[in-house]
Amino acid sequence: MARACSLGLLLLLLLLLRTVVTVSLPVIVVRLNKAALDYVSDIGKAPLQRALQVTISDFMDPSGEVLQSTRVQILDAHVPFFYLKFIAGFGVHLSAAANFTIKVFSVPEPMELVLPVDLLADVHVARDSIGTLVLSVPACSSIFSPAGMLDGSISTSQELLDRVQEHIKADLNNKLCLHVYGLVQDLNVHLGTLIGLSPVGPESQIRYSITSMPTITSNYISLDIGVSTSWSACCWHRWCPGRVLRR
Repeated sequence: MARACSLGLLLLLLLLLRTVVTVSLPVIVVRLNKAALDYVSDIGKAPLQRALQVTISDFMDPSGEVLQSTRVQILDAHVPFFYLKFIAGFGVHLSAAANFTIKVFSVPEPMELVLPVDLLADVHVARDSIGTLVLSVPACSSIFSPAGMLDGSISTSQELLDRVQEHIKADLNNKLCLHVYGLVQDLNVHLGTLIGLSPVGPESQIRYSITSMPTITSNYISLDIGVSTSWSACCWHRWCPGRVLRR
């Protein structure tokens, strides 16, 4: 599920598929460090951009004698900045900058705007009773900057531009965070399907779970993984700059 992978914490499970485990090592420690988060931030831009293609409700223009309905559409959502960092004892902080290109089908001529928005969210990482990672978003906010007009819309009055901006901001304020919540919930569903009995090869299977609460510092997140049978896969350290510590 591409959208779920955008937040990157699925990487914690993908790391397991590139680890070597034997019956003499039923518990391993998977550590995801800052370099791994930077990698996830980079590959997460495109899925986040797709998730931000939300629908804006029509703008009800009160300027004339009759209240007019004006269609508003997001043409593009570009994410030039996407950053993740650990929050000690809690989880991961997400910050992103998005530039929305928006078309307003106003009369007598349409106008196009570029609206910059900063997205901030805290993702809590925990463990449930059956050993599955559970993610939640207790805090999320959208910070809007003034919109700029694209060439060809310079004749639009500042009064109309101000009203349109207020409408767009009010409409997007909750929707953007709802889509961030949706990404996290998608990831939770995907994590839940992976924890348990999973095929590794034609004759081997593994059962694994998180045996204790994650250890989270400002530099890494560490997970104790319990494995009930032996399995082997390719050496994962060439794929991701985390570490596996044997116990």
